[in-house]
Amino acid sequence: MLSSVLNSDKTIDVNISIMCAFVLLRQNLSDYKDLKQQAAKLEEEIDIKFKNIHQAINYLLQKDKAIQ
Repeated sequence: MLSSVLNSDKTIDVNISIMCAFVLLRQNLSDYKDLKQQAAKLEEEIDIKFKNIHQAINYLLQKDKAIQ
């Protein structure tokens, strides 16, 4: 806050640096949100595939037990 009140080259540079830091922080948070959503989607897809594989294996095991 003080860097925006004072009027020198150094305080102007500091103020610009602070604003750039906040912009970068906002971009990183946005990227993290997108990455989190993609990871959740991938996890859901993998869970569905493993569920299908598990069901197939159980079916085959039960089929073998019924034959014996």
